[in-house]
Amino acid sequence: MDSLKPASPLTAIWPSHLPGWALPLGREVGDLDAAFAAVIALKSLDDLVRTEPVWSGC
Repeated sequence: MDSLKPASPLTAIWPSHLPGWALPLGREVGDLDAAFAAVIALKSLDDLVRTEPVWSGC
């Protein structure tokens, strides 16, 4: 009986720099800006979940 070969470990390959859309525009982001962005992201997710999309159970 043949046994399966052990899986090779997965290594994440990260780009050497972030794309332009991932960088803040203008001034540096502070704690208040980060908190505001987190609240907006949570509100967006809440709005999406409340629409009850057909794929939500997947």
